[in-house]
Amino acid sequence: MKTALFVDFDNAYLGLERLSFEVAARFGQNPRQWLRWLSEEFPCGCVENGEDPTHRRVLIRRCYLNPVTFSRFRRPFLEAGFDVVDCPPMTAAGKTSTDVHMVLDMVDALQHPTGFDEFVVFSADADFSPVLRRLRTNNRKTVVFAAGNMSQAYRASADVHIDVDTFIYDGLGHPRPSSEISNSAEPVLLQVRTQSDTEALRGKIAAFIVQIVQTASEPVPMAKLAAEVNRSFGNLAASKWLDAGTFSDFFVSLNLGGIEIDRANQLVIDLARRNRQEDNMPIFNDDPVPNDEDIISGAIATIQEEVSRSAIPVKYVRMASILDKKFASLRLSNWQGHRTFSGFVGNLNLGELRLTLLPDSADRVIYDPKRHVIDQGIITNPLVASIFHAAKLPQVTASDFCSILNVFWACYENQPFDISVSSNKTYLMCAKMERSAAISLSIVTSLLQGLIFDGFDPRRNYDTPDELKIDVCGFVLASWAQENLVPFVDNDTRIQFKDWVTNGEQDAIHLDRGAAISPESSTF
Repeated sequence: MKTALFVDFDNAYLGLERLSFEVAARFGQNPRQWLRWLSEEFPCGCVENGEDPTHRRVLIRRCYLNPVTFSRFRRPFLEAGFDVVDCPPMTAAGKTSTDVHMVLDMVDALQHPTGFDEFVVFSADADFSPVLRRLRTNNRKTVVFAAGNMSQAYRASADVHIDVDTFIYDGLGHPRPSSEISNSAEPVLLQVRTQSDTEALRGKIAAFIVQIVQTASEPVPMAKLAAEVNRSFGNLAASKWLDAGTFSDFFVSLNLGGIEIDRANQLVIDLARRNRQEDNMPIFNDDPVPNDEDIISGAIATIQEEVSRSAIPVKYVRMASILDKKFASLRLSNWQGHRTFSGFVGNLNLGELRLTLLPDSADRVIYDPKRHVIDQGIITNPLVASIFHAAKLPQVTASDFCSILNVFWACYENQPFDISVSSNKTYLMCAKMERSAAISLSIVTSLLQGLIFDGFDPRRNYDTPDELKIDVCGFVLASWAQENLVPFVDNDTRIQFKDWVTNGEQDAIHLDRGAAISPESSTF
């Protein structure tokens, strides 16, 4: 597929910077990485002229940037094969001519004899809507990446839009939010490394793996170890594990003495510990060895007891942790051969208990239909639902909305904001409080990200959570007004939204500042 790429650097960089300084740095410092992802991995769709539909040939690469502010990013884009177009400020307010340059170049590319199949635009500026519609009229596919909220008109003008999360985590290789807390070192940016740099990095990774495996109380799952390494040392998966291919091949190439892979169960084992355990194992054991039926019946009893004691549906991640501690052989047996906890619990006879996937969430839960009500997380007030839709926010209940903001405020730390770290910390504390099973990591991330794109500044230090919520509500209502093309928010709308938030405060989580979760206090 013949592609023309046009990047409004200022718009994309500043939008990403609001989510994370590291994310913005990855975008500006290593365009070759996300350009390779765009060319080889992001779906192309089907073309009719015989071109390979699985691969893009980015023939035009244009980057438009303000040389006064962003000159340091010129060289990385030049080295990635971009034509860099300087767009300096033209007014005292800092307005540049980027949009005019981009539109003119897109029109020229439309008339080019090459016959480009696809136009990719990196900008959240809705002013490009008319030119996108013109491209569609001329039978050209259009793809848009917007590091910010897209208006409905702009979104409808493009054939495909690149989701912000997809670009950040797949295109840039930024570590994904995780429900697990890691004490590992901060992630480092991917960069071109010399052989000596690569060997030094391999040594650090080897020491890191040895420490994890030797300090773990049991064999470490291969997938978990790969995720820890990938999260701690930048996106090594994007570099094919330093050109080794797979994590398994990379692990073998490290030649770690005393540590090996149990390929049958996909576990990493400390041989010294296993040998010590075998040497100390008594020849005769008077304790009965539990068979599969004993373990399964014990697991069922534990699940039923835990659900009966819980006021809300119990999430799989919590139940798996409880069973893992009580029946260590379950995980070692790969959940009785079912590979995942989901597969294992789905084959148990739990009587009246039920399993379900929470709406708008990636969390599965076990619940008693006689005692528990599955919170759909859907806003019942039509006006408030339309406000959340216009502000590009996930549909949540008022209490969950207030809980997430209260916990985010309580976990605030005066350091560079990162959407992954903040979402992870906020979710873990909400999960620990066990107030609502509908609050998932994806909901927290989507809500914070949407609020940031609405104008909320997560770096501002609010004295109270009420001050934060007042500011947040102002940005949400302003986004609703902008989307509905009204000059101001009427009093009736403002009062209804305020009452909705106020009612949610009654059942919301309230914490003192600094009540951030620690690895020792987490059971998830």
